[in-house]
Amino acid sequence: DYNLYFNTKVITQLNQTTLVNLNDNKGLNVNDEISIVSDTQNIIKRVITEVIGTTEVRLNSPIPAPYALQDKVRLFKEL
Repeated sequence: DYNLYFNTKVITQLNQTTLVNLNDNKGLNVNDEISIVSDTQNIIKRVITEVIGTTEVRLNSPIPAPYALQDKVRLFKEL
């Protein structure tokens, strides 16, 4: 089962800052290394620096402009 290996989150808002809105941030923690995946862009790595509320995380570096919601951009954490 795929969910045994990855914690996957849908990114619901991107604004080229370090703040990222998700469908939820359950299972994500400060210092987690994560991957940002898109249907049209290369995988990029980031680190979570802050978990905010139930739907936001702050990353150590922004997600660049070529990553777009219509390209099914998502966040993956290996378990």
